[in-house]
Formats: sequence, structure tokens, C-alpha cells
Amino acid sequence: MPNRQELTNAIALNSTVMNGARFIGPMLGGLITAAFGEVWSFATNCVMRVAVISALRASQIAPHVNRPASTGLFKQLMAGIEYAYGFFPSRCALLLLAVSSFCLQSYASLMPWFASERFHGDSRTLGLLYSSAGLGAVCGMLYLASRTNIRGLFKVIGWNAGVAGLMLVAFSFAESLWLALPMLFVSALCMMLTAASTNTVLQSIVPDELRGRVAALYVMSFLGMSPVGSLCSGWLADHIGSPSALALFGSIGLIAALVYAFYFQRIRADILPLYQALEIPPHDE
Repeated sequence: MPNRQELTNAIALNSTVMNGARFIGPMLGGLITAAFGEVWSFATNCVMRVAVISALRASQIAPHVNRPASTGLFKQLMAGIEYAYGFFPSRCALLLLAVSSFCLQSYASLMPWFASERFHGDSRTLGLLYSSAGLGAVCGMLYLASRTNIRGLFKVIGWNAGVAGLMLVAFSFAESLWLALPMLFVSALCMMLTAASTNTVLQSIVPDELRGRVAALYVMSFLGMSPVGSLCSGWLADHIGSPSALALFGSIGLIAALVYAFYFQRIRADILPLYQALEIPPHDE
């Protein structure tokens, strides 16, 4: 079993690879679409799937012996929920992540409108917007990978969620593409730091037997809420316009971060004894 302290770097590396693809993919897609058309862009995407299949075939995973469960599926699920939402720090982190993912990840569905209507661009403009967000996410992961300790991550979660919401509000009012790009860069950087920091700290403090269930709750809060937020932001954009919808969602994300900050002292007081019990050294706190 790897040392818990190695989880910070391992999760950051995984997120860096994932978000590196988010940065490179839209950029290449925009360039190929502009040069050869949409058909060749989709064809290139299909060919690149071969790399994924090859990587899976080359992976060598040590066999794992499953122990028979002593309780039913429902009780196992409830045990994970009771731990994740019964412990105040993890409950606050997961709820903030869910709200942030719902509100702050929804920008992706509105980017085509901003690319064509606000910035009067084409597929290359859309590729620049998505690439700016992807590059921000990669830079955030590089910072997380440089950390050697999980202490202080609960503070990172709150600060970055607030900055991500603030930058998204500013982006919604930006009239210049070159002013909007750094705003989107910072927003995506902070949002990914919020998500990855939540994952890192939860995976580090959760008991081994509950890790999979808590990880499932994390995925539901992060990846599960994002499509719902995109659906709602698209519906709202039809009624009040894309800039107003994005500004509203960014404001909700900022308010959620402020509520988290209000309870931060209690979060810190509850998590410190657990850090001490797990013998996590007092660093970066």
C-alpha cells in the first residue's frame, strides 16, 4: 500500500495528464477544423483513441483478492455517505465542490456563444477559449504536484473556489478576447485546484475500507454535477442571455465559497486532531 503522503503527487499527476489533454485537444481540434473541416477533426479524434486502447493493453495491474462483504450493498453505500457527510470538514468540502462544479464548470456549454457573438470569432476562437481553460487547469495541477503535504488543502479549497467564481463573473463582462482569456485561465486553474485538493485530502484521510465509496461521492459531486449545471445554464441563457447566466452562476459559486470561509475555523478545529492521529507532519498549515 503506497504511503498516504504520496497521494498528493499521484493525484496531481493524474489530473495533470487529464487536463493536459483538455488543453491540447481543443487547440488541435480548432486548428484541424479551421484547416480541413469538421469531418477531419472527428476522424483525428477517432484515430487518437488507439493510443488509449494501447495504453490499457500495456498496463500491468497486480491481481487483487476481493474480500467478501460482511454487509449488504445498501449498508455499504450508507456507511460511505455517513462518513463523508457525517464528518464536518469532508461534508463542507464535498458540498462546496458540488456547488462549484454545478455553477463554475458550466462555462463550457456557453463558450460557443461567447466565441461567435461576444468576440465575433470562429472555431479557432473557441479553441483558444477552451485551451486557455485547459492550460489553467494544467498549471493548477503542477502547483499541487509540488506540494509534499496535505495540510493547508482545506484552505486552498475555499480560496480557489471563491477566486474561480469571481473570475467567471469578470469573464462574463469582458468585451475583449485577450482580456477574457487570462480570466478564463485563472478561473479554470482555481476550479481544478478546488476539485483536485478535495480529492487529495479525502483520499488521504478516509479509512481504507471506505476509500472507494467516498471516491464515488467525490466523482458524483465533481463530474456528476457539471453536466446538470451545463443544462441549467443553457436553459437560463435562453431566458436572460448567456452573459447574465454566467455572471449569476459565478456569483452563486462565490457565495458558496464565502459560506465555506465562514465555517473554516470549525473545519480547521475538526481536521487537526485527525491529522495528528494519522501522523501527518505540521507543514503548510
